[in-house]
Amino acid sequence: MDIVYWWGVTMSLFEDDPNLIRRQERQVREQAERARAMRQRIESVQGVGVSPDSSVEIIVDSAGTLLGIGIEGAPNEMCEAIMAAYAAARRNAGEQVIAASQEAFGPRYTGIERMRSLYGIPEPDDPAEDDSTLLVRRRRPWG
Repeated sequence: MDIVYWWGVTMSLFEDDPNLIRRQERQVREQAERARAMRQRIESVQGVGVSPDSSVEIIVDSAGTLLGIGIEGAPNEMCEAIMAAYAAARRNAGEQVIAASQEAFGPRYTGIERMRSLYGIPEPDDPAEDDSTLLVRRRRPWG
């Protein structure tokens, strides 16, 4: 491919290195493969935290999202209730973040889709039967 400048000088974009495009394409493919492998590895990361007396264990994903909780001597129902309350609070916070973003940037802001994914909030057209946000709104002891 030649470029002709207005003063009449013709100059090839690749005259110094005809393999430049092939090398750049290979580099882009290699970076994409490394990024895919990194994403898969990060998605599989789980952190485990144990209280100093070993009575509480928490499991989180790579983003710090609570995946599980175990409390020594506590019934499974209590741990499940804590997980449900956490999920409701996270969803409620996500809804507030999305509302603030939409107010600032409009309802079609491109970051909204990512926020919905991050907070586990379905699209408004998706009628969710999950009423976990009501749990947060009804059971705030301080307000």
